[in-house]
Amino acid sequence: MGCGAICYDSMENVKLSFSIRLSDEISVFIAEAQALLLAIKKIYHEDHEIFIFTDSRSVLIALESCNNQTSIINKIKTLLKEENNIKLCWVKAHVGTMRNEAAELLIKEATKRILIDREINYSKNWLKNKLKAYSLKLWQHRWENSRNQDNFLVSIQK
Repeated sequence: MGCGAICYDSMENVKLSFSIRLSDEISVFIAEAQALLLAIKKIYHEDHEIFIFTDSRSVLIALESCNNQTSIINKIKTLLKEENNIKLCWVKAHVGTMRNEAAELLIKEATKRILIDREINYSKNWLKNKLKAYSLKLWQHRWENSRNQDNFLVSIQK
């Protein structure tokens, strides 16, 4: 998994760009939120209005929600409250938008790297879901390899 961003000035010059290799265990949502958080941190305290374009509608919806308790979303909300000059805008993904496609290339580049650049702290919900999925997989494996499986199925079919 990777994240990245490109920031342009008003003359279409690249002001900054970054791509970061993240763990494959994290969700696309967290990767996109991480890219947004890092972009905001890098342009923080600019003295003029800044527009950040993202193709992540889910992150923008989470930022508008009062119910989302994801720590990374809360960090972004805090930064945006402190800096009123940063505006977030949604763009449609994979339709040939030049700037968005350039950012996607950076992200693709990051995913090809072997070493992880940044570890993300996993949320309680993420850990809970992973443990639940692992437990279910383990149970299924044990069931499929148990001696009682055939007897149980035969008794149900009678």
